[in-house]
Order: sequence, then structure tokens, then C-alpha cells
Amino acid sequence: MRRGLIGLVAVGSLVSLLVGLVLAQAKKADAILTLTEGSVAVGIGVSAGAGDARLSGKKHPVKVEGCRWARWA
Repeated sequence: MRRGLIGLVAVGSLVSLLVGLVLAQAKKADAILTLTEGSVAVGIGVSAGAGDARLSGKKHPVKVEGCRWARWA
């Protein structure tokens, strides 16, 4: 009985994970950000940059200042 319940929970979890992945991949991006110029420091991030944000088929100019991707522990 207990083994069957554990198996059922495992299969249910796997099915829900796969359905979630399929639904997440089907969603279209809301916007696309393209950075075309700027200075980058490895491990620190972008200190300044510029580019375009494409939203609903329209291009909008953007500037980026002080963006950081890396986190120090």
C-alpha cells in the first residue's frame, strides 16, 4: 500500500513537471532587450551601455547604467 502511494506521488510529480515545462516553453516573450554598446567588466557587470527594447513590434531606445549580474558570496 505504502509503496503504491509513493509510486503514485512520484508519477504525479513527474507528469506535473513535464506539463509545466511544456506550458512555459509555449509562452512568447513580452519584450526583447538588445544591448549594442557599452563597457563590461567580467564578474562585475555593465557599467554603462545602450541599445533597444522591442515591445509590441516597436523599438524603444534604452540606456543601462550600473547593472550587475554576479553576486559575491
